[in-house]
Amino acid sequence: MRKVLLVFLALLALAANVRAQNWDPDALDLTYSEAFAMINSELAWPCQHAQRGNISSAFGPRVYSTGRDDFHRGLDIYAFQTNTDEDLYAVYDGVVHQKTTWSGGGHILIIKHHFTDPATGLQHTARLHEDSLRTEKWYSLYLHMRDVDRPEAGETVTAGQYIGKMGDTGKAGDVHLHLEIRLGTTCSLQYAIENEPHQTCNLMDYDPHINPMLILPILTEQEHQRPKIDQTCELSPNTDGEFLVRYNDDNPNGNRIKFEQVAQDGTVRVEHVLDFNTREGYDASSTTMLDTWEKEMPWFRPMPRLEHPDYVLGHFVVPSKFVCKKYVGDRFRITFDSAWGTEETRWVFWFGELPDEWDTSDVNEMFCSIA
Repeated sequence: MRKVLLVFLALLALAANVRAQNWDPDALDLTYSEAFAMINSELAWPCQHAQRGNISSAFGPRVYSTGRDDFHRGLDIYAFQTNTDEDLYAVYDGVVHQKTTWSGGGHILIIKHHFTDPATGLQHTARLHEDSLRTEKWYSLYLHMRDVDRPEAGETVTAGQYIGKMGDTGKAGDVHLHLEIRLGTTCSLQYAIENEPHQTCNLMDYDPHINPMLILPILTEQEHQRPKIDQTCELSPNTDGEFLVRYNDDNPNGNRIKFEQVAQDGTVRVEHVLDFNTREGYDASSTTMLDTWEKEMPWFRPMPRLEHPDYVLGHFVVPSKFVCKKYVGDRFRITFDSAWGTEETRWVFWFGELPDEWDTSDVNEMFCSIA
């Protein structure tokens, strides 16, 4: 009995030692963007030839050429010069979690990773938002692959290691990589809600897909990264305000848009946020709900890429009934953030005052919040 107790105590000591070597208790409060910034220099681009300019569909809301709305929870990178023999690489060190096939995604590889500080070797945890559970792991998913050379589950891979070929399996349409990054779990919130008793596969209380642009080098100085927003239709009592958003095709990094009606003294009378990563402003409980945007609140709708292949273009629409009744001197402010959400990648745009002819009796005040 004494020998068993000694073995048990030794195992406890070993576990404590391993934990001390691999966990940093002071780093448990990282946001997801801080965690990815920590490992950014160690991340690898997943394609052999296709580069940033080959991104055909960004993360977030999009519209198909047929006109159907969709929230794209990945990043599509099409083959370079229609190359059908494009090599794919692991974006970070990890272990193959699953080699599988889905009807829509075709042949898929899922790799499990941890947030490991390259300077200290310590593992960190991250959270999607302030109140969410923390996690030390994340997953990269590679969809529509050819069924050749994919490593098996349990195999260790390193950043930049060859893991297979880009393909068009599943519902791909053409040769491309659909890359997903999921935080904490491979299981979507919808699957957890709809599939009893398997809902324990996602205890994170959020949809885990986050913007894969976080795996790319952080760009803060290139002028082409700065988005442009132009007002194309001014708000009136019966007309929604429309703003044209445009940013470069090799950096489709828009991730958060905040609309505010601001008084002369700086008071924010009403605001609304659309955050693609945290799904603020969206309902992620099902794919149908995520694709069905609330048109009574400000909403963002990119235009089909086929119409303008050299840049990303979209409409940001502010419904007239969302805006507070006319106050002399009020202006509109639109804040545009990248996936990183840093001061260096944040741009603020101001637009003119509400028109004098606004008839206050026709304006819905239900959304107003006047301090």
